[in-house]
Amino acid sequence: MAIGENIRKIRKEKKLTQKELGKLCGMSEAQIGQYENGLRNPKMETLKKIAKALKVSSFDLIDGYKIPVYQVKHINIEVEPWALYYSNIFNTYKEKSDLFYTWYRRKKQEISYELDKLKSVKFDFNIPFHDYGQDIGKASNDFFTDHINYLQGLINDLDYLFETLEGMYEEQDSFLENGTILDTVDKKRKELLKLVHTHFIDEREQEESYFNSLSDEKVEKEFNKLIDKLKLENNKLLKELNKLENK
Repeated sequence: MAIGENIRKIRKEKKLTQKELGKLCGMSEAQIGQYENGLRNPKMETLKKIAKALKVSSFDLIDGYKIPVYQVKHINIEVEPWALYYSNIFNTYKEKSDLFYTWYRRKKQEISYELDKLKSVKFDFNIPFHDYGQDIGKASNDFFTDHINYLQGLINDLDYLFETLEGMYEEQDSFLENGTILDTVDKKRKELLKLVHTHFIDEREQEESYFNSLSDEKVEKEFNKLIDKLKLENNKLLKELNKLENK
Protein backbone atom coordinates (compact mmCIF):
# COMPACT_ATOMS: atom_id res chain seq x y z
CA MET A 1 0.00 0.00 0.00
CA ALA A 2 1.34 3.46 -0.97
CA ILE A 3 2.09 6.07 1.67
CA GLY A 4 -0.75 8.32 0.54
CA GLU A 5 -3.21 5.45 0.82
CA ASN A 6 -1.93 4.70 4.31
CA ILE A 7 -2.39 8.32 5.38
CA ARG A 8 -5.96 8.32 4.04
CA LYS A 9 -6.80 4.95 5.62
CA ILE A 10 -5.49 5.88 9.08
CA ARG A 11 -6.98 9.39 8.90
CA LYS A 12 -10.43 7.91 8.27
CA GLU A 13 -9.95 5.38 11.09
CA LYS A 14 -9.22 8.34 13.38
CA LYS A 15 -12.39 10.05 12.05
CA LEU A 16 -10.47 13.13 10.88
CA THR A 17 -11.11 15.23 7.77
CA GLN A 18 -8.24 16.36 5.55
CA LYS A 19 -8.74 19.87 6.92
CA GLU A 20 -8.58 18.68 10.54
CA LEU A 21 -5.46 16.61 9.90
CA GLY A 22 -3.83 19.53 8.11
CA LYS A 23 -4.54 21.79 11.08
CA LEU A 24 -2.93 19.30 13.47
CA CYS A 25 0.17 19.17 11.23
CA GLY A 26 0.36 22.89 10.44
CA MET A 27 -0.45 22.23 6.77
CA SER A 28 -3.24 23.08 4.37
CA GLU A 29 -6.10 20.76 3.43
CA ALA A 30 -4.79 20.85 -0.15
CA GLN A 31 -1.37 19.58 0.93
CA ILE A 32 -2.91 16.62 2.72
CA GLY A 33 -5.02 15.89 -0.35
CA GLN A 34 -1.94 15.94 -2.60
CA TYR A 35 -0.10 13.50 -0.31
CA GLU A 36 -3.09 11.16 -0.12
CA ASN A 37 -3.61 11.19 -3.89
CA GLY A 38 0.07 10.47 -4.56
CA LEU A 39 0.62 13.82 -6.32
CA ARG A 40 3.40 14.73 -3.88
CA ASN A 41 5.67 12.73 -1.61
CA PRO A 42 6.13 14.14 1.92
CA LYS A 43 9.69 14.62 3.14
CA MET A 44 10.81 12.62 6.17
CA GLU A 45 10.19 15.52 8.57
CA THR A 46 6.72 16.05 7.11
CA LEU A 47 6.00 12.34 7.41
CA LYS A 48 6.93 12.49 11.10
CA LYS A 49 4.52 15.40 11.65
CA ILE A 50 1.66 13.53 9.99
CA ALA A 51 2.45 10.35 11.95
CA LYS A 52 2.51 12.32 15.22
CA ALA A 53 -0.85 13.93 14.42
CA LEU A 54 -2.34 10.51 13.64
CA LYS A 55 -0.71 9.03 16.78
CA VAL A 56 1.11 6.29 14.87
CA SER A 57 4.76 5.67 13.99
CA SER A 58 6.31 6.94 10.76
CA PHE A 59 6.86 3.32 9.81
CA ASP A 60 3.09 2.67 9.88
CA LEU A 61 2.71 5.26 7.12
CA ILE A 62 5.58 3.93 5.03
CA ASP A 63 4.22 0.46 4.39
CA GLY A 64 1.36 -0.11 6.78
CA TYR A 65 3.23 -2.67 8.88
CA LYS A 66 2.75 -1.99 12.57
CA ILE A 67 5.37 -3.24 15.00
CA PRO A 68 3.74 -4.19 18.30
CA VAL A 69 5.03 -2.12 21.19
CA TYR A 70 5.34 -4.86 23.77
CA GLN A 71 4.73 -3.85 27.35
CA VAL A 72 5.58 -6.01 30.34
CA LYS A 73 5.15 -5.37 34.01
CA HIS A 74 8.65 -5.49 35.42
CA ILE A 75 10.82 -3.67 37.91
CA ASN A 76 12.38 -0.92 35.86
CA ILE A 77 15.01 0.34 38.30
CA GLU A 78 18.37 -0.84 39.60
CA VAL A 79 17.42 -3.91 41.62
CA GLU A 80 18.76 -3.86 45.17
CA PRO A 81 17.85 -6.64 47.64
CA TRP A 82 16.88 -4.17 50.36
CA ALA A 83 14.49 -2.33 48.00
CA LEU A 84 12.84 -5.60 46.97
CA TYR A 85 12.48 -6.54 50.62
CA TYR A 86 10.96 -3.24 51.80
CA SER A 87 8.49 -3.07 48.90
CA ASN A 88 7.24 -6.63 49.63
CA ILE A 89 8.33 -7.89 46.22
CA PHE A 90 10.54 -10.45 47.96
CA ASN A 91 7.57 -11.61 50.07
CA THR A 92 5.42 -11.87 46.94
CA TYR A 93 8.10 -14.08 45.41
CA LYS A 94 8.31 -16.26 48.53
CA GLU A 95 4.55 -16.69 48.93
CA LYS A 96 3.81 -17.32 45.25
CA SER A 97 7.08 -18.79 44.00
CA ASP A 98 5.46 -21.29 41.58
CA LEU A 99 3.21 -18.63 40.07
CA PHE A 100 6.09 -16.17 39.95
CA TYR A 101 8.22 -18.63 38.00
CA THR A 102 5.33 -19.28 35.59
CA TRP A 103 4.84 -15.51 35.09
CA TYR A 104 8.56 -14.99 34.51
CA ARG A 105 8.83 -17.89 32.04
CA ARG A 106 5.73 -16.83 30.04
CA LYS A 107 6.74 -13.19 29.83
CA LYS A 108 10.20 -14.15 28.67
CA GLN A 109 8.78 -16.51 26.02
CA GLU A 110 6.36 -13.85 24.73
CA ILE A 111 9.07 -11.21 24.45
CA SER A 112 11.53 -13.67 22.86
CA TYR A 113 8.90 -14.55 20.24
CA GLU A 114 8.45 -10.86 19.30
CA LEU A 115 12.23 -10.42 19.30
CA ASP A 116 12.76 -13.33 16.90
CA LYS A 117 10.10 -11.94 14.53
CA LEU A 118 11.81 -8.55 14.39
CA LYS A 119 15.27 -10.04 13.92
CA SER A 120 14.02 -11.95 10.87
CA VAL A 121 13.30 -8.69 8.99
CA LYS A 122 16.06 -7.76 6.51
CA PHE A 123 16.78 -4.41 4.82
CA ASP A 124 18.47 -3.86 1.48
CA PHE A 125 19.92 -0.35 1.24
CA ASN A 126 20.92 -0.80 -2.40
CA ILE A 127 17.37 -0.33 -3.67
CA PRO A 128 15.02 2.64 -3.19
CA PHE A 129 12.61 2.18 -0.33
CA HIS A 130 9.11 3.17 -1.47
CA ASP A 131 10.65 5.70 -3.90
CA TYR A 132 12.11 7.65 -1.01
CA GLY A 133 15.69 6.50 -1.29
CA GLN A 134 17.92 5.17 1.42
CA ASP A 135 17.01 7.75 4.10
CA ILE A 136 13.64 6.08 4.72
CA GLY A 137 15.24 2.64 4.57
CA LYS A 138 17.76 3.69 7.21
CA ALA A 139 15.07 5.29 9.38
CA SER A 140 13.03 2.10 9.22
CA ASN A 141 16.05 -0.04 10.05
CA ASP A 142 16.86 2.25 13.00
CA PHE A 143 13.27 1.90 14.20
CA PHE A 144 13.59 -1.89 14.14
CA THR A 145 16.96 -1.75 15.91
CA ASP A 146 15.60 0.49 18.68
CA HIS A 147 12.68 -1.87 19.24
CA ILE A 148 14.95 -4.92 19.26
CA ASN A 149 17.14 -3.26 21.90
CA TYR A 150 14.04 -2.37 23.93
CA LEU A 151 12.80 -5.97 23.92
CA GLN A 152 16.24 -7.33 24.76
CA GLY A 153 16.38 -4.87 27.66
CA LEU A 154 13.08 -6.26 28.98
CA ILE A 155 14.46 -9.80 28.86
CA ASN A 156 17.59 -8.68 30.73
CA ASP A 157 15.45 -6.93 33.37
CA LEU A 158 13.31 -10.03 33.87
CA ASP A 159 16.38 -12.27 34.22
CA TYR A 160 18.05 -9.86 36.65
CA LEU A 161 14.93 -9.56 38.79
CA PHE A 162 14.36 -13.32 38.96
CA GLU A 163 18.03 -14.11 39.68
CA THR A 164 18.17 -11.46 42.42
CA LEU A 165 15.03 -12.78 44.14
CA GLU A 166 16.24 -16.36 43.81
CA GLY A 167 19.58 -15.41 45.39
CA MET A 168 17.81 -13.60 48.23
CA TYR A 169 15.68 -16.66 48.91
CA GLU A 170 18.67 -19.01 49.01
CA GLU A 171 20.63 -16.71 51.33
CA GLN A 172 17.81 -15.13 53.30
CA ASP A 173 19.28 -16.03 56.72
CA SER A 174 22.53 -14.20 56.03
CA PHE A 175 20.62 -11.53 54.13
CA LEU A 176 18.61 -10.72 57.25
CA GLU A 177 21.64 -10.88 59.55
CA ASN A 178 24.31 -9.00 57.62
CA GLY A 179 22.75 -5.57 58.00
CA THR A 180 21.22 -5.34 54.52
CA ILE A 181 17.89 -4.58 56.17
CA LEU A 182 18.23 -0.87 56.80
CA ASP A 183 17.51 -0.01 60.40
CA THR A 184 19.28 3.35 60.61
CA VAL A 185 19.21 6.57 58.62
CA ASP A 186 22.95 6.29 57.96
CA LYS A 187 22.49 2.90 56.29
CA LYS A 188 19.66 4.28 54.19
CA ARG A 189 21.81 7.25 53.20
CA LYS A 190 24.62 4.94 52.02
CA GLU A 191 22.27 2.65 50.11
CA LEU A 192 20.59 5.59 48.38
CA LEU A 193 24.01 6.71 47.19
CA LYS A 194 24.57 3.31 45.57
CA LEU A 195 21.60 3.95 43.30
CA VAL A 196 22.96 7.25 42.00
CA HIS A 197 24.24 6.64 38.46
CA THR A 198 26.62 9.37 37.27
CA HIS A 199 29.36 9.50 34.63
CA PHE A 200 31.83 11.89 36.20
CA ILE A 201 33.53 11.93 39.60
CA ASP A 202 32.62 15.54 40.34
CA GLU A 203 28.93 14.76 39.69
CA ARG A 204 29.17 11.78 42.03
CA GLU A 205 30.72 14.02 44.67
CA GLN A 206 27.90 16.51 44.21
CA GLU A 207 25.30 13.77 44.74
CA GLU A 208 27.16 12.48 47.78
CA SER A 209 27.34 15.99 49.18
CA TYR A 210 23.59 16.36 48.56
CA PHE A 211 22.62 13.17 50.40
CA ASN A 212 25.05 13.89 53.23
CA SER A 213 23.50 17.34 53.68
CA LEU A 214 19.98 15.95 54.11
CA SER A 215 18.43 15.82 57.53
CA ASP A 216 17.44 12.42 58.89
CA GLU A 217 13.81 13.21 58.10
CA LYS A 218 14.60 14.04 54.46
CA VAL A 219 16.66 10.89 54.06
CA GLU A 220 13.62 8.89 55.19
CA LYS A 221 11.48 10.74 52.65
CA GLU A 222 13.91 10.05 49.78
CA PHE A 223 14.06 6.40 50.77
CA ASN A 224 10.27 6.11 51.04
CA LYS A 225 9.77 7.69 47.60
CA LEU A 226 11.79 4.91 46.02
CA ILE A 227 10.00 2.23 48.02
CA ASP A 228 6.58 3.66 47.08
CA LYS A 229 7.45 3.31 43.37
CA LEU A 230 8.36 -0.32 43.91
CA LYS A 231 5.21 -0.96 45.94
CA LEU A 232 3.16 0.11 42.91
CA GLU A 233 5.12 -2.35 40.78
CA ASN A 234 4.48 -5.04 43.38
CA ASN A 235 0.73 -4.38 43.20
CA LYS A 236 0.84 -4.76 39.41
CA LEU A 237 2.80 -7.96 39.80
CA LEU A 238 0.25 -9.36 42.27
CA LYS A 239 -2.54 -8.69 39.76
CA GLU A 240 -0.61 -10.58 37.09
CA LEU A 241 -0.05 -13.52 39.44
CA ASN A 242 -3.70 -13.56 40.52
CA LYS A 243 -4.76 -13.82 36.87
CA LEU A 244 -2.54 -16.85 36.47
CA GLU A 245 -3.89 -18.36 39.68
CA ASN A 246 -7.51 -18.00 38.57
CA LYS A 247 -7.02 -19.54 35.12
